[in-house]
Amino acid sequence: MKSAVLELQAAVKAVLVAGLPKTPVYDGAPRNATVPFISLDEITTRRKDGLNAMIEEHRFVIRVWSKAGGKTEAVTLADQVITLLDDARPTMPDHLVIRLYLDTSDSRVVRDRIAVETTLKFVAITEPKSITG
Repeated sequence: MKSAVLELQAAVKAVLVAGLPKTPVYDGAPRNATVPFISLDEITTRRKDGLNAMIEEHRFVIRVWSKAGGKTEAVTLADQVITLLDDARPTMPDHLVIRLYLDTSDSRVVRDRIAVETTLKFVAITEPKSITG
């Protein structure tokens, strides 16, 4: 059975694009991306096999970028991301999301003293829809 990591990333992106149609969502933002935008960044996957299924724990990072001055825009968008992922569980063709939750978040002004980055760290637990794989 293949890992759910790419399905999960695509499903999360689909939820965010549908829920925030005016905010670009990137898997690897281009250098000239217009702000505000959301980027899907690091993903770490660990096998946590159960008795009959390939259970995986995915720790993934979503970053919200803004240059609106202050943290308000970035934090507000980050709150919308959290709400969307709480309310609309991502759906995938071959796997189920058993659990999805926000682990940590932080906001900071970056070196240019203009841009703000809000980092959201999520955990998702997935299993295959079919255990016969």
